[in-house]
Amino acid sequence: MAESLASSSNGLISRDLINPPGVAVRSVMDEDALLELALSIQEVGILNPLIVRRDGERFEIVAGHRRYIASGIAQLVEVPCIVVAHGEQNDELAKLHENAHREEVNPVDEAHFFRSLLNRFSWSIGQLADKAGKSSTYVYDRLALLEISEDIRDAVKLGKLSIAVAKELCKVDDVGHRAVLLE
Repeated sequence: MAESLASSSNGLISRDLINPPGVAVRSVMDEDALLELALSIQEVGILNPLIVRRDGERFEIVAGHRRYIASGIAQLVEVPCIVVAHGEQNDELAKLHENAHREEVNPVDEAHFFRSLLNRFSWSIGQLADKAGKSSTYVYDRLALLEISEDIRDAVKLGKLSIAVAKELCKVDDVGHRAVLLE
């Protein structure tokens, strides 16, 4: 893939000239997540260009299929792209790496970041939710994590507990019993 990216060029390409990938990594895409991504694109643009390869007079998506679909929802006419040299094996490796090595931000770190933004910019929860392309409930749920006991918060941060289970554990007043349930 390094060789392929080394011979690349960057620029805006009309969405009308871009075809979806021949073999997509995802067979199903969450419509709500696509709408959130589209709102994010409307707010700040596409932060990571699509990777495409020439296909005659057109281009085929190598990586960035979700961004492409969301850019259509956001009604963009052109999208930023990196055009790479054709190489089927490199194209498939790019798809693999684009998706396999992505790590979501954990909810506790997201909560700290949200709190930082609220403090720095004096935004309301609603303003932050709008800017983040999330619901107010989503933001409130994250911020509530900063108020719960450290043991439960750490379990959420490490991915051992979902936010919903953490909320239920917080209802248990007996600290000893809660520790047993946490285990």
